[in-house]
Amino acid sequence: RVVTLPGLAFGSLETLRSLRLFEGGVAGQVVIGDQFGGPRPLIEIPGSARDLELLGVTPDYFSVLRLPVMGRSFTTDDERAGAEAVAIISDRLWSRGFGRRSEVIGAVMPSRPVAIRIVGVAPPGFSGSRRGERVDVWTPVSVANRIASTEYPLMLLARLGTGQTVESVTPRIVDALPPARRVPLTPLTQI
Repeated sequence: RVVTLPGLAFGSLETLRSLRLFEGGVAGQVVIGDQFGGPRPLIEIPGSARDLELLGVTPDYFSVLRLPVMGRSFTTDDERAGAEAVAIISDRLWSRGFGRRSEVIGAVMPSRPVAIRIVGVAPPGFSGSRRGERVDVWTPVSVANRIASTEYPLMLLARLGTGQTVESVTPRIVDALPPARRVPLTPLTQI
């Protein structure tokens, strides 16, 4: 019931949210890869065997995916300028790196280039919304952008509501766009 959206047609997550086409909510994650340029955001944890790749996500990411977070999920306050860098870590990292100790939630990870406060742990087995992802650390988009010193584009995710289908929503998206932004859309992809 979750679909990916051709985000470049919308300009921003806020624009898509304002369209209110998806009853189940809208979220986003940064798009990282060679085709988009820029460095991958990595953090170094002293004593860790490797740098950890992190993924910037919007505050609604875990709720749109309907994934419970031990601790807390992100809030819009976590995205504001000057907010403390916070993260949700994978269950795998919690187990291997922190011995599944509950006091990790609320602790500051002495990571470089930015110290990050752990606010939650993702559910066991979850390593990202896209096939092949192995994310260990999720942060708000603004934190990922700050760590990599770049502004990443977003891949938008939406949860279809009751009775909604990919086929029924796609024409409504095109109709809701301003005429200047109406472009042929890549079909929505269900994930």
